[in-house]
Amino acid sequence: MIRRILLGCPLIENLHLFRCTGLRNINVSEMHNLRNVIVVQKDLKIEFEDRRVRSVLYGLGQVDAPKFRYLSSLMLHDFNIDNMFFHEFSYRFPCLEDLTLADCHGYRDLEISSDSLKCISLTYQYRKLKKARFYVPSIRKFKFVGINFPSLSFVTASREWESDIKLFCWHDVPRVPWFRKLKKFLAQLSVSRISLSLYFNNAECDDFVGGIQGFPPPVVENLMVKVSPSVSSSLLNGLFWSCRPKFITQYSGVDAIESREMNRRLLWLLRRTSRQKDNQNCVHDLEKAIPEFYEETLLKWQPFPLKAFFASKIPAKREQIRFRLTWGHFSIPKLTMAK
Repeated sequence: MIRRILLGCPLIENLHLFRCTGLRNINVSEMHNLRNVIVVQKDLKIEFEDRRVRSVLYGLGQVDAPKFRYLSSLMLHDFNIDNMFFHEFSYRFPCLEDLTLADCHGYRDLEISSDSLKCISLTYQYRKLKKARFYVPSIRKFKFVGINFPSLSFVTASREWESDIKLFCWHDVPRVPWFRKLKKFLAQLSVSRISLSLYFNNAECDDFVGGIQGFPPPVVENLMVKVSPSVSSSLLNGLFWSCRPKFITQYSGVDAIESREMNRRLLWLLRRTSRQKDNQNCVHDLEKAIPEFYEETLLKWQPFPLKAFFASKIPAKREQIRFRLTWGHFSIPKLTMAK
């Protein structure tokens, strides 16, 4: 039935098969306009004209790598992949530019060598990646979503590339070892432009005083956090020991009122944190935090006057707000947990 339907629609360019009960194999090689294939079904064998298809998303199953020699985009979700899948990767996928692995399993270490890859996206929300090595001369963007800090190494000729990092700290109260791992992890990506998003289940954090020698913190283009009422300046203190964000933003509230209040609290914390820099126990050199808002008419960021920022007037809609941070001269601080 499905085969007859597909053959009756020869102009189809995008094919999405989602848990088709009873379907075990299908041949779509005669669909000459087919360009993108999405398959979310276990144990489904699909045959297609590989020279035409450019994008494939597979969920629930195993990969037959030789069928993908002409792909430019490949996304695998919840797949069992062994290390042989990455063997001779450049030969198996000579045209691949975009690779996404989402919650795949069967391996702990990852090694990929590819002259064509430009974007790599890795998601590990239910397991931990231990180590990853990439030989990718053409890399433009690296994305990582995870719950730990894997060891990463990149060999690339690319001078300008981006890292988009999302880390979840669900089970632990952030302490000195966590911030130290974060700093070391970001240092591995310091040759790229880093965007960092942090999700904390427990916003409490120990106070920090002098102790452990550190190296200059990596620069982060934008740090995104969520500032709840329980967040203290100690959390920002630890984060600023770990990295130097140029901008800091936070997740918007559910409405304009909550969003404005969350941003007011964040600015209050930033100003309080900056005043601590003269304290001998301070672990950062934050000098100023300047609020900015996105002007949709001009399509650019503009300074947000403090008087207007703290005004009681509630915005009609959620605002896009960020805080521009300025830093002093870095001197290597120490960091330990207060007793």
